[in-house]
Amino acid sequence: MTTDLALLPGKALVVFDDQANPEPWARLLRVRGRWAFIMKFPRRGQDGVADWYVPGPKRLTVKKVQEEMRERGLRLMDYRGPSRWYWTDQDLANMKARVECDGEDEVDKGLGTRGDRRNIDLWIAERDRAWSFVEPLFKEFSIADVLELGLYRTWPSKRAKELGVDSRHVVRACRLYMLSLGQLGALMPAFDQRGAPGVEKFSKVPTGRKTDSVRSDGSRGFAATAGDRKEMQDVWKKHKKKGMSVEKARERGLTEYRAESLSQEGPNVDVTLKPEGQLWSIGQLRRHGPRGQGNLSASAVNRGDTESRPAHKRRAKARSMRPDRIGLVAQIDSSPADFYPCSAASSLHALCKPWRTELTDEELGYTFGLYVGFEHVSTCTSLLAILNAAEDHVGFCALYGIHIEPWQWHSRPFRRVKADNGEMKAQSAFKALGEMEQTGEYCRAYAWEDKALQESRHRTRQAAVEHQVAGTDQGKRTDRGASDPKQDAAVTLYAFMQQLIKHILWKNNEELVPHLLTVEMRNGGVLPFRGEIYRWCLKKGYVAEEAMDLTALRARCLPAIEASLHSNGVHLFDPTSSHKRLIQGVVFSSNWLKSSGHLARAGGRTKRVDARINPSRPKSVFVEFGDDGMKELNLQTDDPLRRELTLAEWLHIDAGDRVFRTEHGAVELDNGASRLASLDATNRAGRAKKRKEIANQPVKPSKASLVKDMDERTRRERRATSEHYIPGPHDQPQQSKAADRAAPVGNSVAAAMAKLRQEAD
Repeated sequence: MTTDLALLPGKALVVFDDQANPEPWARLLRVRGRWAFIMKFPRRGQDGVADWYVPGPKRLTVKKVQEEMRERGLRLMDYRGPSRWYWTDQDLANMKARVECDGEDEVDKGLGTRGDRRNIDLWIAERDRAWSFVEPLFKEFSIADVLELGLYRTWPSKRAKELGVDSRHVVRACRLYMLSLGQLGALMPAFDQRGAPGVEKFSKVPTGRKTDSVRSDGSRGFAATAGDRKEMQDVWKKHKKKGMSVEKARERGLTEYRAESLSQEGPNVDVTLKPEGQLWSIGQLRRHGPRGQGNLSASAVNRGDTESRPAHKRRAKARSMRPDRIGLVAQIDSSPADFYPCSAASSLHALCKPWRTELTDEELGYTFGLYVGFEHVSTCTSLLAILNAAEDHVGFCALYGIHIEPWQWHSRPFRRVKADNGEMKAQSAFKALGEMEQTGEYCRAYAWEDKALQESRHRTRQAAVEHQVAGTDQGKRTDRGASDPKQDAAVTLYAFMQQLIKHILWKNNEELVPHLLTVEMRNGGVLPFRGEIYRWCLKKGYVAEEAMDLTALRARCLPAIEASLHSNGVHLFDPTSSHKRLIQGVVFSSNWLKSSGHLARAGGRTKRVDARINPSRPKSVFVEFGDDGMKELNLQTDDPLRRELTLAEWLHIDAGDRVFRTEHGAVELDNGASRLASLDATNRAGRAKKRKEIANQPVKPSKASLVKDMDERTRRERRATSEHYIPGPHDQPQQSKAADRAAPVGNSVAAAMAKLRQEAD
């Protein structure tokens, strides 16, 4: 430690706790030569109130002080004491005037006081009394002389004997005056710790008006400590619900916390509570219960209010526009869509609720990014929304049959993204934002008002779109006896996306927002629409166009699915299966892939690759091909409706096909066995008939005669059995070698054979 302590009298030696919170340990009063005088600060209890006892000065060597700094990890810092140390006579006069006017003066003097019943004259008298104890000492000697001469050791005791007062009061006044380096206000009682506005007050005896009656145990009331009040607050939060009276909540709380014994006989339970003097009253529960964190009053609970209602009111105010902050920070958040869609493969199959993730400009409220899918909220869904904000929205809307111009939905990558302490607060998100050169900002835990714009936008989307769709549950639990909203699922995710995109386009380009217009915008003739305001800010230079490599962005944001390269393209593996199983009927390829030679080199072998895919728009994937870089491959299908399906619906169809094959496997096996048995019986019957005809022949025919003249026999069979036979050149009448006449031609082989026999006779 090379710090020259001689230059730092009045500094504080500060130690830091485990949470890096500074805590003053001692104050450096004087340094002379190799000696230094320090004085420790009074200790503070768990409630933060300093002890009445003030430690005395210590005379140490400079080397010893430096060793203490190294061992304890102390740091020298500037120190400013409590505000009461620096109150002047004018400040006290103003405080007295505020008390006398009973708080009518609303001007805050920065003293931390309001109109109350404090007796300021009494506080001034206490200060002057303490000063009278030590005034002769510090009128004659300076603080440095008192330290050097050691007067602080003996003089206070002599002064106390001279005045006939308790020596502890004189010692304390002397030490406080030296600790404050001569501030007269240091002798003031702890005005900021005793009876400050808003500070809970405790009493060792029951408060309130005394009554003549006493309780059964002889007590006159219950004095609630800090622990008792915390107990009542916990009981209020747990048991005071809508429809539950305060009396019943008190009975349940006393049973839980103040039961002396419990006995049970069958279904009957007997509870014996502690004596009445140890039980808090219903009035105390009414007073202290609602004071807990997040607790509401009894009337507010009965009205159905929630803890978030006050926060909603605080943020429900007009926003002031700052054009220089547009495009700087984006808020991102996810919310479940309050409806159940049906499968695109069959409207009889209801699906789980999808999740919607939006990326909105914090200042303007312009929605830049959107992702809707069946995947539960995660870092992946948030990164997909960030990617959507940077990609062109013309093609995105065209996928759902909506044709727009680029100016109707602008694209923009953001350098700062504000999120809550949820899916974006993960190591994978930190790494992704770092690689994209973006910064993540996180709101306070359970303080969703810090991103109030995005939270309000969820309510707007749900009320305008999701709550109007068939199969909606309105974001509430189904009431007893009410119809199940899943049974009303009739809208596919594709149809829902069309309505959602239309609402976003209306919100960005057509919703009136005159409160966002500044005077400069009004002078420039800007229309009160978010899109118009954004384009004006671009034109004026308030917002700079951000450029980003979309290939690198896709490589970071799109989730990777294991795939294999076959001779006809890239096949995807089922990500939900623990086995390596391909999704049937899903093949991706492109003209570049066919001409690159990768398919030819694959041949009959398969090569494992990673395919990056958007689960909500899987009509194309992005695959890394070594030196050739990342390439986009399209789905190979002639079914246009298959391109509208999500990855979850693909997997749903594939799983349904597997179940169907499993259920009909036994039937197919029976049918196959029956077909083979029938064919075997037919073969046996034919061979038996053939053996019988051979046996009836006078001479056993040779093997060659059995296959001789096959073409001629086939023509005769066709001519005799087919109704649509067209004669050919071989069907012309020919002379027989045995007789000079035409060969018979008939409608059937049997008729022809009978005619030949008649002519032979």
